[in-house]
Amino acid sequence: MNRSVLTLASFSALALGLAACGGGGGGTVTPTNPGGTTPTTPSNSAKATASIILRIPIIPASSVGASSAARATQASRTPKDLSPATDKISFIVDGTSIFKDVSVGNYNNANGGAGVFNFANGQSITLAFGAVDTTYFTVTLGLSVLPGTHKFGVVLKSGTPAYVLSEGQNTYTLKPGANDLSANPLALSGVVASGYISCDTDAENTSASPSTCNNWQNFTTSGSTYTYAFTAVAADYDGFPIPYQIVSGNPFGFDNGGFSVIEASTDTSYPVVSIAATGAPWTNPGNHLAGTVLGDWSGSSKAGDVMYGEAFAVTCLHTGTANLELQLNGNGGTFAAQPTGSPDNTAADYAPTSVANGILPRGNNGAGGPARVNNISINCTSTGTITVI
Repeated sequence: MNRSVLTLASFSALALGLAACGGGGGGTVTPTNPGGTTPTTPSNSAKATASIILRIPIIPASSVGASSAARATQASRTPKDLSPATDKISFIVDGTSIFKDVSVGNYNNANGGAGVFNFANGQSITLAFGAVDTTYFTVTLGLSVLPGTHKFGVVLKSGTPAYVLSEGQNTYTLKPGANDLSANPLALSGVVASGYISCDTDAENTSASPSTCNNWQNFTTSGSTYTYAFTAVAADYDGFPIPYQIVSGNPFGFDNGGFSVIEASTDTSYPVVSIAATGAPWTNPGNHLAGTVLGDWSGSSKAGDVMYGEAFAVTCLHTGTANLELQLNGNGGTFAAQPTGSPDNTAADYAPTSVANGILPRGNNGAGGPARVNNISINCTSTGTITVI
């Protein structure tokens, strides 16, 4: 059976154009059925104010690998999964959608330009889009709500039709007056809808000749045993890697299950290779590689590195050729981070490639910059030769 092999995309070789984004809109929304979490409202009628700030990184034309110190620093942060492909946002309060699919070009245009969405009991959300620079673009959700307990949800989408890239919710207890939410971030889970396989190390992936995985430094032998080391990268629908996140001290999982690396069907009656993939199916992005991103995904204005990718090894069992693919597990298509009351709650809101047991398509949107390994084809010969085409 012919199976297409994976085309690989570099984390650093993906581009984002914001100026062309349009559509969307805004307006006043008056909820008729709040549902979800009911705010606990004290007698004090003063509003509680706070801000949720989303800094969405812009991928530079090229990147370099991070040092171990940079990796340790990143692991201590609590980034949100904000894909550079994001061009639409939805916001949910206490189980009610306040606005849906507001486009980047209209973030400041709600209600005739004030950027304010009014809803029940004199509450409002002010949506402001910051100027684009070489680092990131900033979206600020200015909250003016009744004091008490509230559940806020965010959905980030991209494209036409608009598919969910990431989503999540968090519950906050707000006092009258100003509130600081920075210690309890609203982390978002990425939806796995594409993926790719890269070399084993940052150095190999940024080498002058990455199509050979830096002169096959991922190839080792032990007697007559030949082993190849690679990295499996889960990406969103637009092909951008989903970053590793630490939330409440633990790795933060995908929205839709996990993924594995598999050997594609061959013409032989036996597997050509064995795959050693510790922890697979992987339920979080992993931290095997690092990519420099301008804007560090954590809400800080300082540039930093994000981590991504799960390491695996392939050992030849027989002579022959094995093609490698990435596959979602049986939880693909079940979206655990869907905010209560989200307007994005049907299959049509999610990429058709994010389904259970689906083979992930190539994550290669906006490919540019240095060439990368393209088709992973392991050629197991009597001498252990690796063929990467």
